Amino acid sequence: MANTKGKAEMAITRARTVLLVGNPFYGVLSLQLELVEVPDGPMSWCPTMAVNGSHLFFSPKFTLGLSEPEIVGVVAHEITHCAFQHMTRRGQRDPEIWNIAGDFVINSDLKKAGFTLPGSPITMKSPPGTKGYLYDPQYDGMSTEEVYER
Repeated sequence: MANTKGKAEMAITRARTVLLVGNPFYGVLSLQLELVEVPDGPMSWCPTMAVNGSHLFFSPKFTLGLSEPEIVGVVAHEITHCAFQHMTRRGQRDPEIWNIAGDFVINSDLKKAGFTLPGSPITMKSPPGTKGYLYDPQYDGMSTEEVYER
C-alpha cells in the first residue's frame, strides 16, 4: 500500500508543479493544502478527491487511474472549492445538493480555462451511475447559489 500511496502522492505533486508553471493562481493555492491519503475500499468516504479547506484528500486508486492532465484538472477542481469558499458559504443548505451545484459552477469555469476533466460531461438528465464530471452549459456564468436554487 505504501508504494501505491507514494505513486499517487508523486502524481499529485507533479500536478501541483504543472499548475505552478502553467496556472500560478491554482498552483499557489494547491500548495496550501496538505495531502491526505484516504484508504480505498467499498466503505471509503472519499472514492475520488475532496477538500475541507486545509486538506486535499485523495484515493490512490482513483488518482492512479487518471492521466496527468486529468489529475491537474481534478486538483484544480478541488482547490476551486476552497477559492470559492464553498465550505463557508453553504450555510444551512443541503450539503450534497450544494456540492453538486458547486461542481457545475467550477467545472464550467475549468472547461473555459482549458483544463482536462476525467470522463464525459454529466448533466442532471444523465442516467444514474454515469461516470464523468458534472457540466451543463445552462449553468454557465451562474453562481453556486443560483445553481442550487434551480
